[in-house]
Amino acid sequence: MALGLCYLKLRLYDMAAAQFKKTIETAPERAEAHLYTACALAKGRKLKTVPSKEMPDIEAFVGAALMLAPDEPRALALQAAIKNDYYAANGMRVPPPQPSELLGRLRSTGAKRQHVDEVLDLTPLSDTGFAQSLRSAAVAV
Repeated sequence: MALGLCYLKLRLYDMAAAQFKKTIETAPERAEAHLYTACALAKGRKLKTVPSKEMPDIEAFVGAALMLAPDEPRALALQAAIKNDYYAANGMRVPPPQPSELLGRLRSTGAKRQHVDEVLDLTPLSDTGFAQSLRSAAVAV
């Protein structure tokens, strides 16, 4: 897991994804491994620009993270970001849950701002207003 995080910070996305997938093979219950795999698959691109053929895999890993840890703030923030910055920003129908619902869930977790900032650093948004909404849903520490 630590090596994958190093690769992710160095923007070596394919190597990071491979490391996180190894973690998932040996410890499939680790929600953060699924979350970081999704971030690595986004490859530092604005979510709006991720090709449609790649988004199902990203969403599957986010979904797995939320199945394992329904209140994981980084996964909630990433799922909300995908709904707003990929679907809505590209003029597509936004599948449930809606971004506003996810923001409410994020607020209810008492998420720390650093968790939201981490997601936004790894998967930047083209909608700066929504990025601010995500930050506002978290508690500054």
